[in-house]
Amino acid sequence: MSPAHLSTTAVLLAACGGLTAIPSADDYLDDDSGIGVALVGDLAINPESVDFGYVETGLTQDEVLKLTNTGDYLITMADFSIVGEGVFEVTALSLGDQSYEADDEITLSNGETLELVVTFAPVEVKESFTGAVSFVSDISGNEYVEVPLIGTSLDSDTTDTGTDTTVTGTLSVAPPAVDFGEVDIGHASDPYPVTITNDTSVNVAVTNFEFSDTIWSWGNDFNLPWIMEPGEAVDATLLYTPTAEQEDHGVATVVTDDAGIYGTVNLVGTGADLCDICSPVLYVSVGYAITDFFSLFGFPDQRNVVLQNTGDEPLDITAVYVKNDAIGGDFSVSGWSKAGVTLMPYESFSIDVSYVSLEIAFDLPDPAGDKNILHILSNDPIQPDWTVELTGIGIAG
Repeated sequence: MSPAHLSTTAVLLAACGGLTAIPSADDYLDDDSGIGVALVGDLAINPESVDFGYVETGLTQDEVLKLTNTGDYLITMADFSIVGEGVFEVTALSLGDQSYEADDEITLSNGETLELVVTFAPVEVKESFTGAVSFVSDISGNEYVEVPLIGTSLDSDTTDTGTDTTVTGTLSVAPPAVDFGEVDIGHASDPYPVTITNDTSVNVAVTNFEFSDTIWSWGNDFNLPWIMEPGEAVDATLLYTPTAEQEDHGVATVVTDDAGIYGTVNLVGTGADLCDICSPVLYVSVGYAITDFFSLFGFPDQRNVVLQNTGDEPLDITAVYVKNDAIGGDFSVSGWSKAGVTLMPYESFSIDVSYVSLEIAFDLPDPAGDKNILHILSNDPIQPDWTVELTGIGIAG
């Protein structure tokens, strides 16, 4: 698809040599990385710019650029290419299971995402390479779009200690041991922060994090390789995802380009079947009908109510009360303490609800006015105020 097929405006832009800049979209964030996302019309570009970090000459680094249609109309794009220095290349395009070539015409429906693999392959040492992924689209006012690219190259000998250099020290990791405590089986722990310091006398490149088992991982907090000067420190996070109900022990190794320079962290954590629901759940068992009371000749009609925690975390019941209307009989609650009660999973507690009338009465619930309503207040996140509508009939002697 050529720009002429998209609109005549695109041709005018090309003639002027202009490219439409990506507008800011600070309200859009990548849930995983926190990198800003740009919005061009209804096309979300994630990330809004691609930073490859440090890459040694002769090596390559891949990053994924995602283009998502967030609108209701089709978006068509084509002619994906690189603007700027030739160290960048679009090496793959895919929409779901379908692969495309850079010059193919690609149409996105609502919610569809096109993924581009962009490769940085420096062949010379340079502090900063810049470029952009460029493509044409049928988005009005944004017929030409650029996504900025940046990367830094290092000589492969930069971190070589050399045979004539005496290297002292190693990488230190603080703390040297991490205890994740109990973590629910199949769920990742909260990230545990550690600080890596280059205690050697030379530059080193952190190239990988290796673990004694797949239950341990790191948070991909920075691009690898990461060059560290003597005395430099960098923060990272470690994660634990247990697969069994047991105590696990392991080791994390911070690997560098020099086999003799590395750092280690001892790891421990306990896999536990902590919860399935992960919240308290109030269940009110009223036995036979609690809603219809009958008071004859001033004698009370009493019903038992069982309160049970059917969740898997403690249930705090803080109040149980009834609001009566101004006429007729009265409802009341007994067996309840104002101090409240805490029910562990599957524990229960019972109260009594009574109704008495000294005259002929017909008491109906009034939800709007909150009259003749039983309230049970708790920390149940779904139903923190459990209500029961009450009806009472009184017959006088």
